[in-house]
Amino acid sequence: MNILHALTATLLSVLLSITMTVGAFFATTIPQIAHQTLPTPTTTRKTPTDIFPFAQDIKTLTEASSTKQSDTKIVKISNTLPIKPPLKTPGSAPISSQTKTPNQLNTLTRAALVNILCTTRAGGSFNPLSGSGILITGNGVILTNAHVAEYLLLRDYPTPGNTDCVVRMGSPAEPLYRASLLYLPSEWMETNAKKIATEGATSTGENDYAFLLITSTTNGGPLPTPPAGGFPFVPITTDQPAPKDAAFIAAYPAQYLGGIEIQKNLYASSVYSTVQELFGFQETNPSVDLFSLAGSVVSQTGSSGGAVARPQDGTLEGIVATEGEGATTADRTLYAITLGHIDRSLKASGHGGIIPLLSGDVGQKVLDFNTNIAPSLTKKLVDVLDK
Repeated sequence: MNILHALTATLLSVLLSITMTVGAFFATTIPQIAHQTLPTPTTTRKTPTDIFPFAQDIKTLTEASSTKQSDTKIVKISNTLPIKPPLKTPGSAPISSQTKTPNQLNTLTRAALVNILCTTRAGGSFNPLSGSGILITGNGVILTNAHVAEYLLLRDYPTPGNTDCVVRMGSPAEPLYRASLLYLPSEWMETNAKKIATEGATSTGENDYAFLLITSTTNGGPLPTPPAGGFPFVPITTDQPAPKDAAFIAAYPAQYLGGIEIQKNLYASSVYSTVQELFGFQETNPSVDLFSLAGSVVSQTGSSGGAVARPQDGTLEGIVATEGEGATTADRTLYAITLGHIDRSLKASGHGGIIPLLSGDVGQKVLDFNTNIAPSLTKKLVDVLDK
């Protein structure tokens, strides 16, 4: 039965109230892994009883393992490969391969970190939706999760201009830019659109990525232009991490903040962590698509899309996608998808990989995506919401 538009506007505002710290972690499911299973946590965070089914932020691994099947199996991987040089994105300056000091790594990564904040007319500042992302090119391309970026598809749902999303930077985060979708995988939407109206939805993280392009400033001023005055960015690598590697995570965790605090006092957080295990989404000859990280202060909702960089050269090797369960943030394992997975996904879908996607007239690619592809993706979400 269709929901009346007036009621839907109210429900969408309620949605944003309960996903206010979204960076919306999907819970990681507990699939079979080489005849093993991921350990089921002994502690569980409570799921709100009044949660609107659109929410994808507070989920329980134990619930997922006992009541829901994974969309795909995840295969544990033990082999590692030699480190490869970072990829050179179009228009970027030469990349230094020198090991970064902790201060250098922190400064460079935080400078490119963004907060993606969405509000609705009804919810306003009290009920924002907040996620993380990272700039990966000097001309303003942001990499984040599909489950964060999908809210840009609902800009005109249920009425024109109902949902407003801005790109914020700094500590505290300040609204500086607006962005448009450059790419969001149709494969992710095919699998996950139906979950937008399901409480306790789970995901492995497969294809959970999206690219945005900053298109304007919030104050009407000019955008930074490369190469001299472009955006700060983190270079990327499709090299795979190895167990016990150090990793540097930066994000805008927001789980313990209210709506007004998120608007006015949301600070970036960064921490060193450790790569734990490697996983692949294909059972035959799997590549490293997903890796786990020890729990830390950034193991909160709002951190989805956050950067995972390798300290030896400061390159981006993954983005935060899912979290495990735990009574404290230290107990919650993070799971990040690799840039290699994103590159392979783009190649498999006929887009050539990350570098081809970011090459050429990116502005025209944004126009093409929003004209030819985005409407069908939006329809999939709206069809679920209007049932």
